[in-house]
Amino acid sequence: MYVPQVCRIRIDGELSEGWSEYFGVQSMWVEADKAGLCSTTLISEPVDQAALVGMVNHLNGLGLPSVSTSLRSHESFDKDKEISE
Repeated sequence: MYVPQVCRIRIDGELSEGWSEYFGVQSMWVEADKAGLCSTTLISEPVDQAALVGMVNHLNGLGLPSVSTSLRSHESFDKDKEISE
């Protein structure tokens, strides 16, 4: 049986909160490193592979370079979130 995955995409640059609805993400935040360079992390609702490809294509179409993409089951993401809080 196929289980939808939660997707975490990190991109170079800073996106405002207004983009969260456009991408249909559950949460989004911006981090800056020691040099002051920003990256934005997007956490999706559980998605299938086609939705993931669509999100990556939207980011690419906006010229936003992807730093990393990872998929996890919804349950393991919730556990990691609890640990980090």
